[in-house]
Amino acid sequence: MTPLFRILAALVFGTTALAQGKPETLRLGTWNLEFLGAKGNFRNNLPPRDDADFAAIGKKVVELGVAVLAVQEICGDAPLVKVTAAAGPTWRFVLGTSGGWDDGKTSQQIGFLYDTSKVQLLFVDELTQLPREIEGTPIYHRVPLTAGFRSVATGFDFRATTVHLKAGRKAQDQQKRRYEATHLHDWLQSLQGRGDEDHDLVLLGDFNSTYGDDPEK
Repeated sequence: MTPLFRILAALVFGTTALAQGKPETLRLGTWNLEFLGAKGNFRNNLPPRDDADFAAIGKKVVELGVAVLAVQEICGDAPLVKVTAAAGPTWRFVLGTSGGWDDGKTSQQIGFLYDTSKVQLLFVDELTQLPREIEGTPIYHRVPLTAGFRSVATGFDFRATTVHLKAGRKAQDQQKRRYEATHLHDWLQSLQGRGDEDHDLVLLGDFNSTYGDDPEK
């Protein structure tokens, strides 16, 4: 069995009120699963994950206690089918369609795992309205995915968005991240300015940026 993960990002918490006045806490998280399901040598010479690895990841998801988990670097539906099966019968997933590589078999898709005993999926949408190119520079190879969820216990609803911004430390990579972060910021600001939009928003994902860098700001 190979190591489960490289980085598990900090969890965030959302609190709602039950009808009887007792608080409910929904735990949300984000996890870059590092080429989950990919067959090539992309993980520092570690072998491709096997069924025992998928089962261990599913078990870890349950141990985290999350209601919704944003995931990145997923190579197709098949590995998430195995992970959600290992997590249990109440777990489901949604996966974006972008992030494919030119080789036609490798992809770094993004999506959500969610526990239907805790939340109901209201909608899911890829943000295809965001630009894919700025001044000749391609961006959003992994198109952000947004979804609405409602607490089963309280009816509290919220919108979660998962992203995987451009990796790399070269100047061109940093510029791509800056473009991606800027347009993502503008989109979130537009939601907050709409009267018909729920303003409970959470942004999750792999930002490929250390704190204090331009994209993070």
